[in-house]
Amino acid sequence: MSNSATPLADALNRPLPTEPEGSASRPTAIVDANGKVRAVSAGFTAALRVRRDEVFTNPLPLAVRVEDRPALAHAIAAVASGDWPGCSLEVGFLQHGRADRAVRLVVEPDEAQRVRIHATDLTAEREASRSLREYQDGLRALTAHSLDIWTLLDRAGTMLSMSESISVHLGWSARELEGKLLSEYVHGEDIGTLAALLADLQRDPTAVRTVVIRARHRDGGWRTLESTTSGFNPAVLGNAFFVVNARDVTSRERTEAALREVEYRFGQLVEQARTGIVVVQRGRVVYANPRFAQMIGLDAERLAERPRVFSLVERRSVPALRGLRTELATGTHQATRIQLRRQSPTGGPVDVDLATSVVDFGGNPALLCTVTDMTEARALQLRMAEAEKVEAVGLLAGGVAHDFNNMLTGILAWVDIAADELGTANPVTQALDEIRTAAERGAELTRQLLAFGRRQLLDPRPLDLGEVAVRLKRWMDRVIGADHRLEVTVPDAAWMIEADRSQIERALTALIMNARDAMPQGGKVQVTVRNDVLSAEHAASIGPLGAGEHVVVEVRDAGVGMDEATRRRIFEPFFTTKPQGSGSGLGLPAVLGTVLQSGGAIDVLSAPNAGTEFRCYFPRHVTESERMSAPRRSLSNGVRASRRILVVEDDPQLGKILRRLLQEGGHQVRLAASPAEAEAMAATERADLLVCDVGLPGVRGSALAGALRARGAAGGTVLISGRQITPSEEAEAGANTLVLHKPFRPQRLLEAIDEVARGAGTDGER
Repeated sequence: MSNSATPLADALNRPLPTEPEGSASRPTAIVDANGKVRAVSAGFTAALRVRRDEVFTNPLPLAVRVEDRPALAHAIAAVASGDWPGCSLEVGFLQHGRADRAVRLVVEPDEAQRVRIHATDLTAEREASRSLREYQDGLRALTAHSLDIWTLLDRAGTMLSMSESISVHLGWSARELEGKLLSEYVHGEDIGTLAALLADLQRDPTAVRTVVIRARHRDGGWRTLESTTSGFNPAVLGNAFFVVNARDVTSRERTEAALREVEYRFGQLVEQARTGIVVVQRGRVVYANPRFAQMIGLDAERLAERPRVFSLVERRSVPALRGLRTELATGTHQATRIQLRRQSPTGGPVDVDLATSVVDFGGNPALLCTVTDMTEARALQLRMAEAEKVEAVGLLAGGVAHDFNNMLTGILAWVDIAADELGTANPVTQALDEIRTAAERGAELTRQLLAFGRRQLLDPRPLDLGEVAVRLKRWMDRVIGADHRLEVTVPDAAWMIEADRSQIERALTALIMNARDAMPQGGKVQVTVRNDVLSAEHAASIGPLGAGEHVVVEVRDAGVGMDEATRRRIFEPFFTTKPQGSGSGLGLPAVLGTVLQSGGAIDVLSAPNAGTEFRCYFPRHVTESERMSAPRRSLSNGVRASRRILVVEDDPQLGKILRRLLQEGGHQVRLAASPAEAEAMAATERADLLVCDVGLPGVRGSALAGALRARGAAGGTVLISGRQITPSEEAEAGANTLVLHKPFRPQRLLEAIDEVARGAGTDGER
């Protein structure tokens, strides 16, 4: 095969190969130097279709066309003289009354200056070539503006000619490929397909064959071609040539592959979707994905029966489903919320959102329904609504408790002052004791409000809930009553949590007393402490918990229980089911606040006449080191030293009582009602100690104390607060700082002053 490009004209004029003839029948003539025929074979006259006598009558050059005579005469003379070893030339041999015959003459020396001439009749070959050229010209004209690729192949698979559209699809020009083997441009994996095609066509040239092969692009890539190949009519050109009509289907293949991929992925998405997908036709379910089947408990056998839609819907939702027909007809439908009937005997209805649209399914209109399970979402919405309500009431309770603490601090202080002045023998002192008791009850109520609002003052430490429950049982057995029995179960090694022991004890006590009250005829209250590992889904269903290790405290009773409406309200402040005067309605809200503030959550299980179970979840404390607060120093009851104290309090009433208490304790007191006033006083005279409220207008009391002490205006600080002080605030106030929580008794204030003064190293007397 030639490696150079062959022009189309050369390809069209290339002689066809012929079958060799035997020497006996080979057309041969012997001529002299003048072209006179001396001897001739029978095959010579037969091949040239002339009579024998005509050959001997005239010199051989006179038997060819005029234009061919000089070349033939010259060749004979040159070979006869020995100047030329021989040659081959094509001439037109004259025929009487017929078209000239194309003949190839091979001229070679014989002997005694004679010349041997072998003749080959090329007429049939020339006719085939002319027919081929005419076919190619017609084919070229026909395919000049076609986007398909047209190629003419010979039996060996050589590309003889092709349409210029080849450049559009494969980047090659027709001239670059003509004369090349097609196999050189076919993918290696498709060579066998091409060879089988050519062999098949040679056996049956008139057959039409279609194959898909990959052809090499000029850029080195591959294009997929779908080709239809057929042979010529054997009567015209024999079995030697084939016509190939190819079309580039690369894009189609890619599109089909992408479509198959999309169909596969879409099928996977539908089958694995967490949303139910249903196709309804003529009122029956003709398709349902696994999620929908799982949602309502349908099995494959039931789905195969194509159940009616209305058999799957709760009775109350049937009108809504029927209303879809009108809405879909008018185009106003968006979504409908209905209840589906679970197929399992024990399952209740499932709330779903149903969105529908009209689609074609199997050539007929159908409804495509997207079904979203809203059961958990509705429960979550209810919990969120309850949480928001609790949060709002908690904010209000926290604000009320802050102001109430200020008032209680003043009340307790004035009661103590009055009682000291009157003495124990005075009958008014007894009334003051009652006032003090009422104030302390108010302080307890304030603690409950702060607990509910998650603003109570906590002292969180590593805590063993099992040990707390066992200790609590020792004195609760005496309180719970003879008709009730407290049973406590704890694990061998309960995990630690981090919480305020006193608040946890108070919360457990409230739950145990509630369980006792739920069984007026007596019964058993069970308290169980256990370790549990929660999954993310389980934790999210309970409340604001994360997945992982938790300690659970369960308090169960076998009492009257609650219906769902009551259960949803039990954590509302001041809501109670007890008789009037038997409860404040803050016990369970305070328990909830304590658990939430400790990082936990509460789950309540109850039903009428089936008892109630409270489950309190606390995250496991995994830190090895325990936070230990510094022990308070014991105070001597001796005479206190006099110290210069700067009091910063924006509440006028509380500021007045603080100044009086400190002055009666023998101290020199200056009162500042604002941070600016405190700054001015500190600039004129240094104080030994600073007594500062944390909640000052415009600035934190801890920040003010830190700034004053940084300038040397005070040696120590007593921070007064009605809320929990963070470690960062305590550090901000300085190293020698003590926190005093409201409400407090006057004696505790004086003790705190002495404690801070010793830490500051002040001598007191001035």
